[in-house]
Amino acid sequence: MLDATVLQAAADPHAKPHDLRAAVAALPITTGLYAWWAAPEAVATVGGPANESSPGQRLLWLGKAKRLRTRIVPNHIRDSGRSTLRRALAGLLMPVEEYCTTWTDRVVLIPGDEQRLTGCMRQRLRLTWCDHPDPVSLRQGSSPGSARP
Repeated sequence: MLDATVLQAAADPHAKPHDLRAAVAALPITTGLYAWWAAPEAVATVGGPANESSPGQRLLWLGKAKRLRTRIVPNHIRDSGRSTLRRALAGLLMPVEEYCTTWTDRVVLIPGDEQRLTGCMRQRLRLTWCDHPDPVSLRQGSSPGSARP
């Protein structure tokens, strides 16, 4: 179970989850935590805690970053080769979206399906983040990775 400090950090100061376009424009390059949120109907297996400011959104993923902008934009928004979030999300959506994969040094989506997944993320996911000078310290007694699908 995620402790209250980690959950609050994921939602504060941007308690209401932002759509992806607005979030990308506002992301800082500071160290911090970030959280991906989705409505349960958007990703059938989302069972994380609800966002206090937007109860229809459930926690899908919680991560840490040395630089929020450079972690989220090039990694999570562009390709599944560098993003465990994207690979996990593609797996969860595979039965509905019928994504096709290929093998590099790992299983990744084919280029056209990378674009489709990005579009799906823009439609279905929301993002919150907060600055935190040492997000690794928050893992003591909690596991942000446990919020992963």
